[in-house]
Amino acid sequence: MLRERTLVKTERRGPVFLICINRPERRNAVSIETGIELKKAIHSFQDDENARVAVLYGTGQIWSYLPK
Repeated sequence: MLRERTLVKTERRGPVFLICINRPERRNAVSIETGIELKKAIHSFQDDENARVAVLYGTGQIWSYLPK
């Protein structure tokens, strides 16, 4: 079951709960809006009795970006 959100996608595969930041055009940087969506995704993981582990990743070639 894939639930797609504007900025964050979630999917459960067996006991694994996948959380994907979907902002490749922004190098998957976490904005305020993305942070809100991540919080919702984490709550979904915590509420899922069949999920045992969460994996956080980003789309595209860059996981996340922190400017220097």
